Amino acid sequence: MVTNGDFTENVPLDNYVASPGYVLPTWIQGTSMYFDQYTISDTPSLYNAKWCGVDHTNGSTYFLMCDGASGNKTSAWGETIDISSFAPNTDFVFCVWISNSICPEYPYYDDPTLLLRVNHEAVCNGILMEEDPDEWTLISGIWNSGNNPPSSVVIEVVTESMVAVGNDFSIDDISFRACGTCTAANISAGDDLHICPGNTIQLSINNATSAQWTPNVGLSDSNSVNPLAFPESTMTYYLTAIDSSGCQGMDTITIAVSNAEAGPDVIICKGDSSQLSATGGSDYSWLPTTGLSNANISNPEAFPSVTTTYTVTVTDSFGCVLSDDLMVTVAVPIPPSIFIQGNILICSWPNGVQWYLNGNPIPGAQNDTLFATESGVYSVSAVDSNGCLAFSGPTEYLYIGINSISADDDFIVFPNPAPGIFYLQVPSCNATSLRLTLYDYFGKKLMSSFLQEQDPHTFKLDISELPQGIYLGAFEINGQKKFQKLIYQN
Repeated sequence: MVTNGDFTENVPLDNYVASPGYVLPTWIQGTSMYFDQYTISDTPSLYNAKWCGVDHTNGSTYFLMCDGASGNKTSAWGETIDISSFAPNTDFVFCVWISNSICPEYPYYDDPTLLLRVNHEAVCNGILMEEDPDEWTLISGIWNSGNNPPSSVVIEVVTESMVAVGNDFSIDDISFRACGTCTAANISAGDDLHICPGNTIQLSINNATSAQWTPNVGLSDSNSVNPLAFPESTMTYYLTAIDSSGCQGMDTITIAVSNAEAGPDVIICKGDSSQLSATGGSDYSWLPTTGLSNANISNPEAFPSVTTTYTVTVTDSFGCVLSDDLMVTVAVPIPPSIFIQGNILICSWPNGVQWYLNGNPIPGAQNDTLFATESGVYSVSAVDSNGCLAFSGPTEYLYIGINSISADDDFIVFPNPAPGIFYLQVPSCNATSLRLTLYDYFGKKLMSSFLQEQDPHTFKLDISELPQGIYLGAFEINGQKKFQKLIYQN
């Protein structure tokens, strides 16, 4: 019913009455194009250096290209169709293949929105065409002639866009057909399918003359009625097709792709184990077998002595043979170190600490600092950065007593004992603040803060909110640390 719908003839359009609010572009041939112009050609770059694309029909013949009007909606193509020989209430399907003319390397332009109109009324939703001139999209709509049909109708392809730059598009293979009730189009993509990774399967549509598959990933031709499909993972394809009567139908098909997973990489501490969990099949085989409780099940216990990469080979119910791997990292615990500052022992790791004296755990000594109260051999266990428990070597310590911890003439604490408020005098210091870390008698850190100068060279420490007892203060000033026993008593 459409004349020159595939634009085989390179001739201008016949006159037609555009929908109100839309302008008709001007025919141009053999020269650069500007806003509100169109041409029919097989060489887009001849008319605009930023245009690309090939013909939809077979890649070698003509198609229509339009540079939309600036500030107006454009009726890019139209034709008056005689429908006087058809009965009332006839369904007509209007189909057009469209694409964006802009080359992909210029993605910053606004994109055109195209739709179809019959007798000045839209018969489909607008489609925004992004830059991909080699990808054609089928746009279609159904129009019913009604109880008192006109003798003829005007069909149009229009752009709703009014932007100055980027409103460039191509049109090809236009059809307008009577088909009765098109919702009954007999289109089927077939039953869902299953393939092994790397395999290819051919799709086939019954009773179709043209088709569009989306997405186009893993297809040999998204516009073919029988494309080859080779998705890398399970994919559902959506089909829009035209049957032999010109009616549009839709269907979907899912192609499941077998997949096996060994599971995530794991870290274990030396001497520990972790249960693996592979999925995707019915038969499993792990290599190497060293350090596994059972190499022929999906979920063996892994206890390698060194870091090992395991590969699992899986056979599923479809006969697909698959493989995946994971790494079991064996973390060797990093022993903590013990540092001594006066009567304070400090563990290099802060987490999961337990102090020992002469091989026996010290009750409650689970902080990274310990105030030593007697001579002996100290050691400590702690959890390292990999979550592994490690033990330090032995450290022999000679207890000198808290009474021996004192400052010097350049660092004076008074009164001491005191009823909770102490004053610190540092005659040789010009700093206005100093850092205090306060420990209890067992070496547990209670607080850390900065003390502000009250009078010249004098600082105030208030611990009256704490219980009465013996404390150890570590005072840091000008990069040096001083220790002082503090006796709080009323």
